Amino acid sequence: WRVNVLRQQNLPFVMIGRCENNDGVNFVDYDFESAMTVAVNHLVDLGHHNIAFVSVITDPEQNHYGPSVRALNGYEKVCARHKIPRLYCETENGFKSVKLATLNIMRKHPQITAIVTIFDTAMAGISSAINSLGLKIPQDVSFVGLGDEQGTELTSPSLTVLDFPASSMGYEAAKIMINALEKGARTAKQKLIEPKLVVRSSTGLVRNAV
Repeated sequence: WRVNVLRQQNLPFVMIGRCENNDGVNFVDYDFESAMTVAVNHLVDLGHHNIAFVSVITDPEQNHYGPSVRALNGYEKVCARHKIPRLYCETENGFKSVKLATLNIMRKHPQITAIVTIFDTAMAGISSAINSLGLKIPQDVSFVGLGDEQGTELTSPSLTVLDFPASSMGYEAAKIMINALEKGARTAKQKLIEPKLVVRSSTGLVRNAV
């Protein structure tokens, strides 16, 4: 609705993120669909074939959250490409909810050897669920999350992450806005940020791999 209001008022604006319909609007967004492809490809290369995707509903009354939808599309496509099962669950935000959802899917599918999420708020709950089952990261379960390159280096084990370049996205959005204000640029600028995987200690060869 915010986009519709800005359009009606004929005000210049740049979105960080994007809508379903982005005709004629400026945006900078992270390519969540490609990010899932990068993460799953990395895990498959390590021998994993049972890779769960834990997603979070940010607003139960409006759960068509763009990053979730796009990440799920990417996950389903890359799983189909590798001919591996789709092991997906979603839960409300919050440590307890994420932990319970992760426990449920891992108990239902004990063959899971890797988990991926695009929600930084879900990472603590997922890690806690893995540990409470008596499993270790990455010896039993590999884990890929989303976060900034520096913060996740301080965890133990240090997390393999899809680096989310929040600062550079804000910088690019500001450049587009300044250009529109100073030069009256009318052509829509739309930029997708390609994902970068930072490999650390939370991913490893699938358990029992020779």
